[in-house]
Amino acid sequence: MTFTNEQLMKHISEETLDLSDSQIIEEILPLLSTLDWSVRENVLQLLQRISTERQIKTTSKAAVLNQLIGDRYLFFNIGSLQSTDLLKRAATVQTIATFVKDDATMAFIDNELYEKISHALLLYVDLEADVRSYIEDWQFVEPVRYATDAILTLLRDERFHMEDCKKVFRVLANKIVTSSTLYVGKEQDVLSETFLYLLSIHLDEKMIEDFLVRIPKFIQKQQNKLERKEAYYLKRNVYQFLTIFHVYLYRQNPHHSLLNSVAHCLEKTVSL
Repeated sequence: MTFTNEQLMKHISEETLDLSDSQIIEEILPLLSTLDWSVRENVLQLLQRISTERQIKTTSKAAVLNQLIGDRYLFFNIGSLQSTDLLKRAATVQTIATFVKDDATMAFIDNELYEKISHALLLYVDLEADVRSYIEDWQFVEPVRYATDAILTLLRDERFHMEDCKKVFRVLANKIVTSSTLYVGKEQDVLSETFLYLLSIHLDEKMIEDFLVRIPKFIQKQQNKLERKEAYYLKRNVYQFLTIFHVYLYRQNPHHSLLNSVAHCLEKTVSL
């Protein structure tokens, strides 16, 4: 049996949170699949409270994350399109992002779990085909935003392996050239911020420049293969990313060459 909405609100408002592992894993986590927006908001809020609550053991928080990065949650029916299953995966990745951020002050993710989360998130971004920002009747879901946000937090951790910068960039860059939906959330901002951070720690800007060179050619080839709406989504998503990334780069004086490459790619994209 899962918690009712009233139970969720009661625990959210309690001064001291006292929940067992079984209650969290068996009665709260399953509510991530709810189609009731009010319940969804409350379960996300309660899980955020659990993440920061000192009364909840570090082993309990780690157990929650181990559940979330598995097939029952993060990879639940992965690959399905235009399905409400996305709501569960998106709520899951949003919760993972919350827990990962709170680990910076609460320290409940050990080295082994850190590696498992890193692998799971990159694999999730790679496999997630339904990247809708907004679903009518359920509002914003933004799976790409929250997954990238969690990955950015992991990048800032001293346990991150610098040699993985290229892999992270490749996985995330593939989500820019999306034709299945139009990004209307904060995906482009978080992607831009993450790429800037990768540049600041290890990534060679030539890798981004090489990617930018291929974008206009890719769009041109896809125009004859895609439906009119999909072709518009692809071009618009790329345009929005380039515009936002250009602004982020402009604030960072060291990247003059890359700034010019973005401007050139933007000009070519507009002309298509």
